[in-house]
Amino acid sequence: MDTRNDSLPKCLPCFLTLIACFCMVSPALSLDCVDYRDYVRILADQRVDGLGTDVVLRDDIAYVCTNRSLKIMDVSDPEVPVELSEVGHTGSRMISLYGDLAYLSYSDDYQTSHSGFQIVDIEDPAAPVLLGSIETFPVILAASARIGDHLLISSTTGLRVYDVTDSSAPYLVTEFPSIDPFVDIETSGDIAYLAGEDLQVIDISAPTAPVWVATLPTTYDNTGMDIAGDLLLLVSRAYSGDSELLIYNLSTPSAPMVLGSLLMAGGPPVWINQDVRVKDDTAFVASYAGLRLIDIADPAGPALLGRMSLGSMQWPTGVDIQGDKLCLSAYDDTYNASTSQFTVVNVTEPGFVPVVGDDVDYTAEAMVLDGDVAYLAAQADGIVAMDILDPENPVVLSELGTIGQARDLALAQHYAYVVAGADGLHIVDVADPNNLITVGSLTFTGEAWTIALDYPVAYIGMESGELAAVDINDPASPALLDEINLAWDHNDIAIYGDHLYFATDYQYIEIVDISDPSALASAGAIGLSDLDSIDELLVVGEVLFAGFHWSYDDIFGSSVKAYDLSAPTSPVFLDAYSLDGPHVRDLEVDGSTLYILAAGVQVVDVTDVSDMRFSGMLTESPRAMAMAEDRLVMVGSNGSTSESLLSAPLHCTGVTGIEEPGLESPAYARLSAYPNPFNPKTSIRFEQATTGPAHLAVFGLDGRLVRTLVSNELPAGGYERQWDGLDDRGHPQSSGVYLVHFRGTGVTAREKLVLLR
Repeated sequence: MDTRNDSLPKCLPCFLTLIACFCMVSPALSLDCVDYRDYVRILADQRVDGLGTDVVLRDDIAYVCTNRSLKIMDVSDPEVPVELSEVGHTGSRMISLYGDLAYLSYSDDYQTSHSGFQIVDIEDPAAPVLLGSIETFPVILAASARIGDHLLISSTTGLRVYDVTDSSAPYLVTEFPSIDPFVDIETSGDIAYLAGEDLQVIDISAPTAPVWVATLPTTYDNTGMDIAGDLLLLVSRAYSGDSELLIYNLSTPSAPMVLGSLLMAGGPPVWINQDVRVKDDTAFVASYAGLRLIDIADPAGPALLGRMSLGSMQWPTGVDIQGDKLCLSAYDDTYNASTSQFTVVNVTEPGFVPVVGDDVDYTAEAMVLDGDVAYLAAQADGIVAMDILDPENPVVLSELGTIGQARDLALAQHYAYVVAGADGLHIVDVADPNNLITVGSLTFTGEAWTIALDYPVAYIGMESGELAAVDINDPASPALLDEINLAWDHNDIAIYGDHLYFATDYQYIEIVDISDPSALASAGAIGLSDLDSIDELLVVGEVLFAGFHWSYDDIFGSSVKAYDLSAPTSPVFLDAYSLDGPHVRDLEVDGSTLYILAAGVQVVDVTDVSDMRFSGMLTESPRAMAMAEDRLVMVGSNGSTSESLLSAPLHCTGVTGIEEPGLESPAYARLSAYPNPFNPKTSIRFEQATTGPAHLAVFGLDGRLVRTLVSNELPAGGYERQWDGLDDRGHPQSSGVYLVHFRGTGVTAREKLVLLR
């Protein structure tokens, strides 16, 4: 949505000056900017084959269990995880490590299929070797721990003990039906703690003859544990959907005593495990609600610090920490899903960017700011004016609920222009925010959905695909100048010079010539993948940012793509920033920082628009946001069931604006193709300056990923790859211009390719 005042400047420097000099009065309580990179933030999201069930992190290698196999990932560069190898049976469940050996339990399903465990030599993570295995039928095995020459492992018939002296020939020593099945096991000296329906304490001083010591009843089914010093942390799940963290004192290991507990709303479904790991005074709980951070400095009074969502339908199942890196495996509950998310998180400072605010009684679709006043398009409550002078205590000044279902709004002069579905356009005098007055209105053939101003003309996007131009020179008598039917369901609009960009639900961004508002004319379109729906648009200088979402079978997510508007009717794709989550709901820019409202708020460095980089995130999930002089203002959910008006400090950068986009490759990033034009194939040569991750891919001019040619770590040197004109599915591509994009360690390059059929 376009929330800027009056007509927009056509050049980037002017626009950045407008941002810097936005007509606002500094609030009494200012929020100093912070470096978002200093807080908990996602470093990498990567799809892996299979649904995640567990993860162990050691020496910069992550061992990720999925229902397909064990994936072994190199996370030495946490922003670019590299899959080194895979091994193991389908239905991998949990993993434990002992020296250079991995013990991997598996079960094809939860009922009657094959199950067992495998012993894998992981001395070389890139070349794991299966040493031995035990298969049982129909017993299901899960958590395990090696004690000396014996492996203790859970099954549906209780605790089993295997002799693993010879890894190639493990064998069952004994089993103990009297010990209930468990889903996790932790050991401390000669004591083992088993998490199942209750917490069981077992003496394992003689591993082949474990002795039951105690059973500690718990309210819920237990799913994960961790031991930190004299503390044992236990997480559990309830059929109601809640979960609980219990903290035990292990000063006397055989007699744990409860010190404190924390009930957490919104736990996982009963079939999804959750887990916990401790770093210093913080517990990290992986659960249905995402990644929770809990302060345990006072074990008797644990306190929730915040929550980070991994995106729609991504349910963390395993967590592990090494130094400042945290890794998460996840279960993807999308229908028919066959892949899931592996996430690397920075936990250098265990906390989130501070956010202040208070609950409000309004559900807003959009928001604009004017000095210390926020105006909300608050659905059935119409337009609401709120004083945000004190970010911690927003105050309602007035509301005007007689204008219908307010969906979007924009400000110009001292008027708010509000679109309200079937009730059309309402023009509201906001000279006195304590007394909002409707001065004019206009209805249309369709339901008014979005608005952008190029004063004295307002452009109204209709839900059913029409675009109207309205003369608002006289606020009391708005007049329809023209209306054009673009024939697509509509989501957002944005203006650049004499052209308007019209986001649709199906595959296209329509381009409209608005040089004569009384004679609107189609001027082309940005064609996209047949999976894409466009949610949000924002123009900054000569750059169009477009937020997308898509879904196909188990493939779903969202992204923001950047286009160069130097040629307004032929935008050129620059880069795409991927999000593994739901729709993009809003976009805002402050200098060289792009704020993306999707699953939380992603904060992205766009200094070089052709190489957008993640900077940090906010965990809140609002419905709309707007940029103030010293803060980001958000309205929507605060992570609970209530609606809130929140303020967050901006991300500190030393850069004042977005660089002008250019299509020339940097001199130090060499990339060439020969022959070019070509048919049927071309050789692409590139140079990797230093050893590190490399990514080489072919895109359409619309930003559609066509073919990935390289996506792994490469030593320094020159390389050559061929593109045969096919996409990743083996489908021939039509004649036309394509972009080959290379991203190495600290360098990027781009080259045009011309395919002639």
